[in-house]
Amino acid sequence: MTKLILGYWDIRGLAQPIRYMLEYLGIEYEDKRYVEKNSWFDVKPNMNLDFPNIPYIIDSDVRMTQTWAIMKYLARKHAILFPKTEEEIRNCDVYEEVARDLAMPFFMLCYTHDGFDEAKKKYFGETLPKLLELLEKFLGSSHWMIGDKMTYVDFYFCEVLDVIQLMTSDCLDKHQDIKKYVERFYALEKIAAYRQSDRFKKWPFMSPQAKWGGKCEG
Repeated sequence: MTKLILGYWDIRGLAQPIRYMLEYLGIEYEDKRYVEKNSWFDVKPNMNLDFPNIPYIIDSDVRMTQTWAIMKYLARKHAILFPKTEEEIRNCDVYEEVARDLAMPFFMLCYTHDGFDEAKKKYFGETLPKLLELLEKFLGSSHWMIGDKMTYVDFYFCEVLDVIQLMTSDCLDKHQDIKKYVERFYALEKIAAYRQSDRFKKWPFMSPQAKWGGKCEG
């Protein structure tokens, strides 16, 4: 049986939630990492992808790009991480957008070269707390975003929240339900085993052009 191939830069970035899903689902895969720009751009036109980009996956005759599309494909194919009811599907659709709202300001901060310290202070003092308050209101004491069932959206949320904590370790201390949610995810047996293996790379998260996260920060 041919291994699934996941292609992305040699960073965590947009591929890390997919890596976690593959590990959790027990899918054997090739984690193909492009270290230099040309190593990707030289092969990009010949990848037979409808919309050539990374991350991409090649799964037998399925060749596709875009992080959320890949995550939903894997969740549907392997059933256990895809919402079942119309309400659950609708909630996951909403949470995808909420996850983007959580991630985008942080990504922008990581690429802020002029005035980084001031931007960081504002992000952790104003922007993030407001987002976390809304998120905690809906999460409450639930195990996962839609309740007792884990879905693909949890993999994205927990990756983003983990990296945010790498920048400021105490940023979730006032939001204990969210903190426990993240801890619960990384305590999952297969996720924990992967993170302790030499296949997991804690750094970098961003590209080398980033102000923060483009190299080992600690």
